Amino acid sequence: MREFATEISCVGNELLSGITINMNAYWLSKKITEVGGSVKRITVIRVDVDEISLAVRESIARKPDWLIISGGLGPTYDDKTLQGVARGLRLELELDNMALDMKKAVEVIGPY
Repeated sequence: MREFATEISCVGNELLSGITINMNAYWLSKKITEVGGSVKRITVIRVDVDEISLAVRESIARKPDWLIISGGLGPTYDDKTLQGVARGLRLELELDNMALDMKKAVEVIGPY
């Protein structure tokens, strides 16, 4: 079986400031290696649409078999990851009403 090349992009200002240890990159790298993959690059990106977009385009230009984007995908008002990834892929974001309804239902019921 051919080894697959992977790049990991981690989005988060807290990773760049030293507030948070990048455990996602550690865990993902370990799992990828365990299943026969090879992590070629780990990039940490601040929460900025242009920076995220540029990092996505640069990674795709290197043609990894897999690009994993970690962090910054939460529902907070300041999260720009989805916009940055969409711009990097030259795609428009689209609201999924079914997913929105599911999120609203969980908010009413509670997570547990």
